[in-house]
Amino acid sequence: MNLDDFKQAWRTQSPQTRMTVDPELLLNELRRNQRRFAATIFWRDVREVGLSLAMVPLWLFLGVLLSMPWTWYLTVPVLLWCAGYMTAYQIRHRRRPPEPGESLREAVERSLAEHEQQIRLLRNVFWWDLLPFLLSSTAFSRSPCRTRRPAGGRLSCSRCWSPLSRSCSLRCIG
Repeated sequence: MNLDDFKQAWRTQSPQTRMTVDPELLLNELRRNQRRFAATIFWRDVREVGLSLAMVPLWLFLGVLLSMPWTWYLTVPVLLWCAGYMTAYQIRHRRRPPEPGESLREAVERSLAEHEQQIRLLRNVFWWDLLPFLLSSTAFSRSPCRTRRPAGGRLSCSRCWSPLSRSCSLRCIG
């Protein structure tokens, strides 16, 4: 078929042809998508908070084991801040369960509101998640990297940055 055939077929269509959609079927599909979205967000938050809390003892252990300077430990409050912020945000914006007689319009509005909350959270991720890590890692990188070793002296940059880079990459993967 060429373009003229398509145009002719389009013109022969009746303008009174209407598509009907079963609102109950659409509502069920919307609720299924909402449940899947809520589960995705829940498990993302569990990973974020769980990894932040699991890294606190690891960070302290590495700091003591490698005799890191005090700036190394600035990441511990950052990890606790990120875990606390995510937890508080999810408590504050708790998902309402659907009401039994909820209409399709109300369900769509509720779904849009939930998506807008997530958009706001992720739009500001730099300020509450990335910037604190950037500041703590910058403070650590600017501090003298010294340790108490029998031979004394300065550690190489690769030894200082190795645990930091591994933990940051572990955080980014999770």
